Amino acid sequence: MEKGSKQGRNGAIHIFREIIKPAEKSLHEKLKQDKRFSTFLSLLEAADLKELLTQPGDWTLFVPTNDAFKGMTSEEKEILIRDKNALQNIILYHLTPGVFIGKGFEPGVTNILKTTQGSKIFLKEVNDTLLVNELKSKESDIMTTNGVIHVVDKLLYPADTPVGNDQLLEILNKLIKYIQIKFVRGSTFKEIPVTVYKPIIKKYTKIIDGVPVEITEKETREERIITGPEIKYTRISTGGGETEETLKKLLQEEVTKVTKFIEGGDGHLFEDEEIKRLLQGDTPVRKLQANKKVQGSRRRLRDGRSQ
Repeated sequence: MEKGSKQGRNGAIHIFREIIKPAEKSLHEKLKQDKRFSTFLSLLEAADLKELLTQPGDWTLFVPTNDAFKGMTSEEKEILIRDKNALQNIILYHLTPGVFIGKGFEPGVTNILKTTQGSKIFLKEVNDTLLVNELKSKESDIMTTNGVIHVVDKLLYPADTPVGNDQLLEILNKLIKYIQIKFVRGSTFKEIPVTVYKPIIKKYTKIIDGVPVEITEKETREERIITGPEIKYTRISTGGGETEETLKKLLQEEVTKVTKFIEGGDGHLFEDEEIKRLLQGDTPVRKLQANKKVQGSRRRLRDGRSQ
């Protein structure tokens, strides 16, 4: 891609250097095809999320390579798998509704997406490299028929979600060293219901111009109702003034439209440590000097709701 996306009233334009070839494989098929993702795929399937990545849809998936699980024993893997709610929360933190192309982000701007798990994830494009929670993506923008994959070499974890089990905390601390995982004894992971769409195939014979013709129709039926979080998308960059309470409130509120804080005079952007503090939610950030909002177009979901 030559430039970032240009937003209009009814969509966005992305400029590429070459023709984009249509994707041929689903997210699940892509993971199965690439041996780098075998461990993450096995955990995803153990969490009963295979069908979610097989069915039609629009998703952004952050996929850790096998390197992210180095040091985890088979016994520890089984412990993680047995805690189904914990496993689903961790896996679904890697999945965001909507297709977000790394090269489509405005360079240097911190983008905040709300994941299917419910917590926020931070994305930023810097020097043609996508940063995911300040971790460099090894490969981004792998297109599939139902979304896009960004590759990371670390397991992602929602820093605002505490762990209440000593054994699980020990396993996660072995895999995740770039943030401090909160421990609250006795806390449990919430259950996240997932929608699965089942195709219904109907076959019958129809007479056309006196000739019998075999007709096949495919319908989609919703098997389970999703009650998880709605899509939330915020883009922000700092540098100029207001209080830190403005930014804290922005991170905590339910965001229903695209919002962007324009850079101020000093051009300050979030530094690595500042992003980590925002994720942890325990340290004030630099005050803003100016507060301008640019409102983007409202997106419409499949069920007809606007945001």
